[in-house]
Amino acid sequence: MSHAAKSATSDPIQSVCVPTFTKLAAKPDPHVAFTVSISLPTRSYSIQQRYSAFAALHHKLAATCGAPPPAELPPKHPGSWFLAPLAAARDLSDAQLEERRAGLE
Repeated sequence: MSHAAKSATSDPIQSVCVPTFTKLAAKPDPHVAFTVSISLPTRSYSIQQRYSAFAALHHKLAATCGAPPPAELPPKHPGSWFLAPLAAARDLSDAQLEERRAGLE
């Protein structure tokens, strides 16, 4: 095992948070990415993930552990999902996205 790998695995995680979100208007697939920040004693990492990555992790944890994680995921879409699913996913307000971000954290 390399020194870098050993160091990374032995550093205790001090915090994990989801501090921000970013609306990405890239065509043909506009979407929202949530920033995940992980702090270790000597360094920090940040990655951006879509809601679907959180949903996949939630599902995998439930399948692996035999029970769902202690906190539910925030809803993927507002109540208008059944009326216009694509528009609902792309047109979430900043307040709705902030609520989702807080739920993911």
